[in-house]
Amino acid sequence: MPRIPHALLLRAYKISPLLPFTLRATRDLPSAINELRWIREHVEEFKFPSPLRGQEKLLELCKRREWGEPLQYILGSQPFGELEIKCRPGVLIPRYVDKKSQSRDETFPDTKADRRQKLIQPVLQSC
Repeated sequence: MPRIPHALLLRAYKISPLLPFTLRATRDLPSAINELRWIREHVEEFKFPSPLRGQEKLLELCKRREWGEPLQYILGSQPFGELEIKCRPGVLIPRYVDKKSQSRDETFPDTKADRRQKLIQPVLQSC
């Protein structure tokens, strides 16, 4: 995997000191910004007794992401259509392509009856 240019790391750091952590995992600035936003929103859901504890938790989660841990494991869930799938290590993470194929199957069911109808339809039209 190619190295991240030093100038990009500096640019990320100027936006937020935590951004280089997510940048190392995502490899591009827009994705890193989104991931940092999602991690911040996740940390804000917790009610920490002190702001310092919230900052420590945010740093811990950003470091986990830098080490390559999937974002879904860090956040604990993954949206999938109308569902919110709970994710933790050992759970297969649903991907967008899985959702696309799942929605295609719902839209275009391919059963034996459907295939039979497709074969019969041209014959019936020619009669």
